[in-house]
Amino acid sequence: MASDIGVFGLLSFLSFVFFTLSGNMRKAIRDTAAFRNAFILGLSLGAMAFLVHSFFDTNLYSLNLAALFWLSMGCIEGLGSGIDESG
Repeated sequence: MASDIGVFGLLSFLSFVFFTLSGNMRKAIRDTAAFRNAFILGLSLGAMAFLVHSFFDTNLYSLNLAALFWLSMGCIEGLGSGIDESG
């Protein structure tokens, strides 16, 4: 990926993925809504498993798999932004 989009693109991608997954998983663990908590954690773990598999194979170059990955990242961010951090 670094050879295609450069070091800045790779760092941007990795920072987006890291902050999205870590922040929303942290919020989901503190959340009291059981279904939303399980849904966010399941999507996050699925996205992490996809990224681990993509480290060894070129899954992000397949349009169907890349669209599924970005759709799940959008769902994680959308569901996580609805969680109130104060309580």
